Amino acid sequence: MKKAAALLLAVLAQAGLSFAQEATPSAQDFPELGAKLEEYTAAIAGESIPTKNSECDFLISTCQLPETRQYAALWLYEHYLSSKLLGDEDVAVHIAQEWFLSGKVPMKTEADLLQARLFVRLNGDLLLGMKAPQRVFRDENLLEQAIPSEGRCSVLYFYDTSCSSCRVESARLDAFVRTSTLPVDFYAIYTGSDEAEWARYRATSLRGGFIHLFDPSGDAVLDYGVVKTPRMFLIAADGTILGRGIDTPALRDLLEREFADEAYEYGSDGSTELFDSLLKDAGAVDVIALVETIRGETLSKGDTLSWKRLTGDLLYYLAPRRGEGLKMGEERLVETILAEDFRTSPEDSAAVIPLALLRHDLLSKARVGDKTPSVTVDGTLLRHGKAPRQGTWRLRRLRSARITFYTEGCESCRETLAEADSIAASTPRLKVLTVNVDALPDSQARAALDAFDLSSLPYTFQTSKGRIARRYL
Repeated sequence: MKKAAALLLAVLAQAGLSFAQEATPSAQDFPELGAKLEEYTAAIAGESIPTKNSECDFLISTCQLPETRQYAALWLYEHYLSSKLLGDEDVAVHIAQEWFLSGKVPMKTEADLLQARLFVRLNGDLLLGMKAPQRVFRDENLLEQAIPSEGRCSVLYFYDTSCSSCRVESARLDAFVRTSTLPVDFYAIYTGSDEAEWARYRATSLRGGFIHLFDPSGDAVLDYGVVKTPRMFLIAADGTILGRGIDTPALRDLLEREFADEAYEYGSDGSTELFDSLLKDAGAVDVIALVETIRGETLSKGDTLSWKRLTGDLLYYLAPRRGEGLKMGEERLVETILAEDFRTSPEDSAAVIPLALLRHDLLSKARVGDKTPSVTVDGTLLRHGKAPRQGTWRLRRLRSARITFYTEGCESCRETLAEADSIAASTPRLKVLTVNVDALPDSQARAALDAFDLSSLPYTFQTSKGRIARRYL
């Protein structure tokens, strides 16, 4: 990853040269750096927490100017603090400890620094992979009980009877506990002090196989960093923290992963054969309908793990395939995946989220309706009744044209080039341009890769009046 991070060095070196002396830098001061950091964090989304920590340290230390270093550190801290990926909060803790609380980089205000200290104080000893603190709580009969369990997997669910979000989460968790047959102890821990309300809540909202506890002093609750509810932890049988800040769907998936015999393989031969049979000669509508069918057969039954795995498999299937309809369907699928919470486990997140982010970036290039990118390339222009013409062409000036990027030695490319010759010969007034990516100068190749999705060749699109009319033809 150090090699990939080197792409940021030029930006980091230049950023801040025209920066006005303000109290703190903002996104307006470093628009290019912010965009590069966005790209880079997406690229390392599937890496382990130690790797992310190392990469963030490397990026921040690379900044020579104080204001650039502060902007990069704040951006990364806020990014990982708000991330939905399981474990990313741990990266925020690391950045806070290493750069802000150490005094190496200032925060925006003293109040922000105080919040960072509190965040680390409440979460620094509760990172994934750490041992969960053993604390004593009391049950409804005031008998003491130490949790988490020794030798058994434990779920610690902290809630308050007056919390509206807790009502929703309690209903979901109660339904899951009632059907669970896994060797897990479920602890429902009340954070309030109203005994009557607590008794009513136990009887109406959490009636499954819970062990009900509360903390009269509040110290044990604070030791678990609970400042707002609901808050849920998953603790392994050896006391290791497997999940924190999770909801019931994420808990279900983590538990199934924890007790699964082997890791799930995305994009297997079996899933490829399945989608081959379901999506033969399919278009965008068929892909979207398939996603909705999967949703109905999984999420509607509370099976979030199957939903995420099947949509992940479908993403692996569609990513390398060409075709206008399939790519339109893939675009909708990617939006669906990124809108969902894929915090099932670090492995599932690593397998699906980075690919979805990459495909989102590629599918966002030169979309239908966009102006044709102002890219200049060497190519061969084919026109009805005229000899092929070699030259250098600015694509936006080819107001209405069919343009194909191809590579040598590719069977599909040869078929597409033959089709291009046929279309040019039979269609008056249509300009057909073929571009050999292998023969492009480096500067032209970089510009083309930035503007178009050339991850799978041949890539053909059509323009009309200077705008993208169709793509992935």
